[in-house]
Amino acid sequence: MFKQMMALIRFFLIDMRFSILLFWSIYMISLIPVSVLSAAADGNVYISSTIAILIFCGISGFILLKETFSYTIRLGVTRLEYAISGVIFAAVLAFIMSSTGIIINMIFSALMEWVGWSHVQLINISDMIGTQSTMLAEFGLLMLFSFITLIASFFLSTVFHRFGLVGGLSVVALLFITILIESLRTEVIDWFVKDMELGMMPIHITLNYLSLSILAASFLTLSMLVLWKASIHPGAAR
Repeated sequence: MFKQMMALIRFFLIDMRFSILLFWSIYMISLIPVSVLSAAADGNVYISSTIAILIFCGISGFILLKETFSYTIRLGVTRLEYAISGVIFAAVLAFIMSSTGIIINMIFSALMEWVGWSHVQLINISDMIGTQSTMLAEFGLLMLFSFITLIASFFLSTVFHRFGLVGGLSVVALLFITILIESLRTEVIDWFVKDMELGMMPIHITLNYLSLSILAASFLTLSMLVLWKASIHPGAAR
């Protein structure tokens, strides 16, 4: 079982390798014209790699199951092995994206300081939240949010696969209803945020890490339950 899971994780990494390289190539290339244009226009530009990383993680977690589930199950992988391997891969990918993002931002910040350009400022997630802005704090927060985004999108993909468009869109509709209804939205925010002070940057937010851990565990459990005895054919195709 262990060898099967390790082979599956390696397969996920190989399958996702090109997307990761493409993402960081586009990100690094885009920093150059933004820096030049901001210097030429004598204006300040604020860049946050966090949003880009979370979007990438959300898309990656969703398409992972869509592209690999049926194929790997046909090769003899059990659904439990697939679910556990998917969770481990989500942690590995969150580590890769978080560490790479921090290293690139550190190099870019050092380069901007060396050339004397102060027009481009990189905003870290630790700055947004208002915690102690250290490399370790930035890495921990970025990896936490990347992991939660990955497993949340992975769970949504399992729902679409098992129950088709009706089940998947029902979950999406429930999410939008929660966001739109103020009382529900407030309850959700209070569950995950202990204290929040809006206003000038940085935004001071005290997170409830226990609630975030429960959320991650819930997505993991639900994903395994949905995949239990799931057909290799998508729900929309049956």
